[in-house]
Amino acid sequence: MFPSGLQSLQLVGSAPNYPYGTMDDIQAIAALGHQYNIPVHVDACLGGFVIVFMAKAGFDLPPFDFSVPGVTSISADTHKVSSLLNMVHSAYREFSLTTVYFFTLSVTLF
Repeated sequence: MFPSGLQSLQLVGSAPNYPYGTMDDIQAIAALGHQYNIPVHVDACLGGFVIVFMAKAGFDLPPFDFSVPGVTSISADTHKVSSLLNMVHSAYREFSLTTVYFFTLSVTLF
């Protein structure tokens, strides 16, 4: 996936960001990543759990998901809600990407 000599590991955009809910131009970021064969990650933050339903609620939002060529991974997380829910939920365009990005960190709280 990464051409030899490539200096950029990944491009990242927020859709939506926390705490303001603004969205980066994911289509432009993904076009750049697609052009240069650089993976593009969308950080959907906490809003990622509701933004997928915005079109059904009548809101016109630009595409930010796997319908955009070049987007290779998306995450939504709950770590801002509670320190006991420090989880990140990730989705990947291709299963093969899980070997590149997958990691786990175990922390004992008590």
